[in-house]
Amino acid sequence: MNFKINNNGRKQRLLSFNELMADVINELNIKDDFFIIMLKNNWEKIAGGIVSVHSVPDRIFKNILFISADHSVYANEIIMMKNIILQKIGDSIGQNIIKTVKVEIRHLNWH
Repeated sequence: MNFKINNNGRKQRLLSFNELMADVINELNIKDDFFIIMLKNNWEKIAGGIVSVHSVPDRIFKNILFISADHSVYANEIIMMKNIILQKIGDSIGQNIIKTVKVEIRHLNWH
């Protein structure tokens, strides 16, 4: 199976998986979806045990991470932890991807 991923100016060389993955994500325009999945998978490490049970990363829009929380207490806790959360996100998926965090209170369906 051959894939042609935007080979503008690319020389014939072996690509690492990380290089190929980054190209595929950009080419398919699924960067934000990919980061949301990564955040959801690592949310307990990022937000902590109790907060992660009552919240979930929902979407990214214009470098803003929207987090859904099921109660105002947890929404407030996330806002107070904003800088720590941004630092942990920057350490895990890269700096300058998420600029700020906004929290929405809504009923969460846990499957």
